[in-house]
Amino acid sequence: MAMEFNHDTQYGPLNTSLRVKEMQLLSHEDYERLIYASDYDEALNLLMSTSYRDKIEYARTTHDYQTLVMDELKESYQWLKSVCPEPNLFEAMTLKYIYHNVKVLFKERLMGATFTDVLIDIGPYPIYALRQAINEGEDLQASPYLKQNIINLRHNFESLDDYQDMDIFIDRAYIHHLKRLAESMEDTAVREYFETTISETNILIFFRALRLGHSARNIGAIITDEGSISSQTFMELAERGESEAIDYLMNQSFSCELLEQAILEDGQLSIPRLEQAVDESLLKRLSVARFQVFGPLPIVYYIARKELEADQLRLILASKLNDIEPSIVMNRMRLDYAV
Repeated sequence: MAMEFNHDTQYGPLNTSLRVKEMQLLSHEDYERLIYASDYDEALNLLMSTSYRDKIEYARTTHDYQTLVMDELKESYQWLKSVCPEPNLFEAMTLKYIYHNVKVLFKERLMGATFTDVLIDIGPYPIYALRQAINEGEDLQASPYLKQNIINLRHNFESLDDYQDMDIFIDRAYIHHLKRLAESMEDTAVREYFETTISETNILIFFRALRLGHSARNIGAIITDEGSISSQTFMELAERGESEAIDYLMNQSFSCELLEQAILEDGQLSIPRLEQAVDESLLKRLSVARFQVFGPLPIVYYIARKELEADQLRLILASKLNDIEPSIVMNRMRLDYAV
């Protein structure tokens, strides 16, 4: 008989050690000093007292701050893999990277090109194994969801000539996969977090598909029924057009805040702003983890904050290389989740 999984036993000690790692996240004061640093070199000097210290000199000589940030993020995920007691949870937390790599590798195959520089080595599956599965159809030692999705995508893309359509269909495969993983979660809060991720991602897919000119029927086929809004409703909204779709979603308690944050001053919807609104919404949902001792939610929240830290550090260092005013950078920062 299978042993019962005990969240208190498995996550209590882990969450205690996690509090120590949280203290290494960049603080409000760190961000302010970085934002108002005189130049790129001074900003790097300020990072010498943080967890980024060992990677500073490479970033200084090459101006490659992306590697500085991504190496730190990869180390966080490697640590997570070593301590996370639930493989399905680790897979769910890295799934966006898995499917990012799937997108890149399918584009390599379809275009006859190599995009190694944009592959991200985060997740449970080696990139070389994903490449062999996509290019050669070799068996992938992976979850059945991923294996079947790659088989289906290989079949669907045999005659594809529109790479933007490919992005949308891979997003759909990601949603299906994430839903199956969410259903396997015993912890209610974590399961609800991933289900919210699915619902909000469906809204993003819907507006991307509209902007690409997909018909209502195609949108019904692209969007799954896994989220809070059915594919039939999305089809009806597509038939009525973007303006009426925005009005409808602005009047739903689930989505009104997302749309309010994504509307520009001229009344038009900004897809990048919608993406940011989704990120903000998910962080808010996770913020209750600050007060939890047991269960997996604190580790999910920690990784989300580490992701946010990576985004904000990229923004600051890019601003130093491009002489962007600190006030502009400050307006784009999200400091509510700093230590």
